Amino acid sequence: MNFPDPGAVMKEAAQLLCGEEREAKMNESVGDRISGILYKWVNLGKRWRRRWFVLEDGVLSYYKIHGHHKIDLNLETEKRSTVLGEDSLRLISPRHNHNIIINGTSQLRPKPVGQVHLKVSSIRESRSDDKRFLIFTGSKRLHLRAETREDRVAWIDALQAIKDLFPRVSNSELMAPVDNVVVSTEKLRQLLLEEGVSEAAIQDSEQIMRNEFAALQNQLMLLKEKHWLLLDSLRQLEVHVMISRKNLANRIRNSSSVSSAQNHVHPSSSEILQINSPSASSAQNCVHPSASETPPN
Repeated sequence: MNFPDPGAVMKEAAQLLCGEEREAKMNESVGDRISGILYKWVNLGKRWRRRWFVLEDGVLSYYKIHGHHKIDLNLETEKRSTVLGEDSLRLISPRHNHNIIINGTSQLRPKPVGQVHLKVSSIRESRSDDKRFLIFTGSKRLHLRAETREDRVAWIDALQAIKDLFPRVSNSELMAPVDNVVVSTEKLRQLLLEEGVSEAAIQDSEQIMRNEFAALQNQLMLLKEKHWLLLDSLRQLEVHVMISRKNLANRIRNSSSVSSAQNHVHPSSSEILQINSPSASSAQNCVHPSASETPPN
């Protein structure tokens, strides 16, 4: 009598779930959190902007450093976080960090400007600039630049270390059935017979085991399907965000173009007064000689 191998089933379940062992390995590799300053290329304005990046739980988030929605760096220093880069350390030093702490505790972290899930991303170094690198999610590109070459190496090593912890499971493997994995029960049957267990009891035991493994297999398939749907939703969300940003940039660009065109087409009130003034009418009634009528010197 054959039924799915429990070891294989549990192995597949472990690949889908981030267990305590993986979390411990992640903490040993790069610590609980990685944070620091990176320069992000902003299409709106065509320039590099400083952002505070936080790598935690396989997600790279970035925040504004200045303005109303800036991140509270006091809160960052209170948490277990490995800060990368001399520029980052200078920014969070007491004489540079002027963020306000209310009632002795820091304010809550604001909503990030953006996030990247490393599980569905690839990381590439720039060949032309030893400070730049690229994170590609399949729907968008995140162009980043470190302060120094050493900072880029540190960031890429940390990002790649976290990414390598996720299992590389293809779509076909993700949705593949596991009922092709079987194990023989002959040794178990022989052991039970030697212990004097009746054939009917052995068959009942096998039936119970088959039912238990069938239920576990169904749960695993549902988990696979849910995992796949979550990844697909994440990709669709990233595409939606990318399209929304492009549409917003196009609307701003078109609005600027229309405003500029209106300023050129419609004369100002002062220009209208000048055209209707008597001096302007007199100037229009004057006849200017052509080049052939110009008197000789």
